[in-house]
Amino acid sequence: IQIVTQGLLARTENDLIRFLVFEKSRFLKLTSWAVQLILGSTTLSQEYFLFN
Repeated sequence: IQIVTQGLLARTENDLIRFLVFEKSRFLKLTSWAVQLILGSTTLSQEYFLFN
């Protein structure tokens, strides 16, 4: 029984780690996209003010 529970725990830990890595990469993509959006909008507004 102990071996089975250890195997189950290891499997859930691996799934959890895989899930966390996947979520972290997705979170980083979202944050980088948001930063690019914010930076892009600010540079766009600066260009808009410069040219007008």
